[in-house]
Amino acid sequence: MDAEHPAEGTPPAAPEAGAGSRIGPYLLETLIGEGGMGTVYRAYDTRRQRTVALKLMTPQVAADPTYRARFRREAETAARLTSPHIVPIHDYGEIDGRLFLDMQLVPGEDLGSLLADGPLPPESAVNIVEQLASALDDAHAAGLVHRDVKPANVLVVPRRGSRRDHAYLGDFGLAHAVDRPAGSVRTRTGTFIGTLDYAAPERISGEPVDHRADVYALGCLFYEMLAGRRPFVEEDTLALVTAHLTAVPPRAADVGAAVGPEVDAVIARAMAKDPRDRFASAGEMAEAARRALAQPAGKAEAVASSPARARRRRPARWMWIAVATTVVLVATTVVVLQLRAPRAGAGAPALQVLPTTTVAPPPPLGLSLAGPTSVPVGEKGVYTLEGDVGRVVRCEWTDPNGETFPNCNPLTVSYHAPGEYVVRLVATTDDGRSRTLSLNVRSAG
Repeated sequence: MDAEHPAEGTPPAAPEAGAGSRIGPYLLETLIGEGGMGTVYRAYDTRRQRTVALKLMTPQVAADPTYRARFRREAETAARLTSPHIVPIHDYGEIDGRLFLDMQLVPGEDLGSLLADGPLPPESAVNIVEQLASALDDAHAAGLVHRDVKPANVLVVPRRGSRRDHAYLGDFGLAHAVDRPAGSVRTRTGTFIGTLDYAAPERISGEPVDHRADVYALGCLFYEMLAGRRPFVEEDTLALVTAHLTAVPPRAADVGAAVGPEVDAVIARAMAKDPRDRFASAGEMAEAARRALAQPAGKAEAVASSPARARRRRPARWMWIAVATTVVLVATTVVVLQLRAPRAGAGAPALQVLPTTTVAPPPPLGLSLAGPTSVPVGEKGVYTLEGDVGRVVRCEWTDPNGETFPNCNPLTVSYHAPGEYVVRLVATTDDGRSRTLSLNVRSAG
């Protein structure tokens, strides 16, 4: 990073930006796009003499110290990603009071614009899923969860002499903010930022979120590429929230997509309500989609059957959902909705939904995270996966200041300050089940 990036704190008033103006060394040429978090310009970098895509975050975002710290931390991680399917980040930081991302200018069209002309052929849709899955797996291995996989964040570049276009995924790991753009909701347990049309149920309800939320969004995107429409097309935000939480994933074949039940089975598993029922990784989903496209009819079970399909079901339970959107807010009041099946003899509740079902927990995986739980400051601890045969998907550790560091092969923690550390490892078994293992470690001088 260069000397133009000032220390964190409350930023000075940001200058007005627009085509023809200048921000630091950047000459803003034309507007590419804008959204709730910021604006993207085609810009000329006078220092390095190159044309780039420059994203300027809104002043409201830059004014929040929590977001500023998170922005820097996650931008630093995203800038180290080298996947050929992730839009490269050249630079990031703060200039003239504005948080910015300097990215490679990709000469392509966003997927949303392509889908405005109708659905894609199944082969093209699977090609894009494979490339996006590669990008997501690379980011997940680095400890990043995208949280906003949607058509507008996918750029497609035609390649001469090839039937396979090149797909890029942009805005990686930066979908955390304090504002609430259209189509986003705020939950009781934290802030939801992103596009509700592709949001996993756990993101809406405030449950812990990991890389499988991106698998859900990729499943939504796969459906949309095949069907030419979003999975849940609802007239209001409340109905859309309810659909993500309770509705059966739609089938692309039902709206005319030229695919068999094998492909719809892949979508159904990717969009499972319980993260444990989804594919363990985006790459696993892409592999299943490729196999399904080549499968004769009637083989859906062999292609994409979830390991949880034989789980025992239990009666409906209470669901508490906190929803705060521009559609249902009154003077920014958070509305808490109690969703339940109506009781016999009771008046109709404010919102009625079909009784939901949950599944019993799966049998223990027989996996454990082994390593020291008390380490002196200045030393390191090494942690390993023990038990049944498993595959490590992601590992990281969080220090007493709340900073999270991805570190695998092996998972090594540097105890640089006294306090409480958390060591986490996500592993899957051979049958596809996934589990997050964690240890609390105390470090003292």
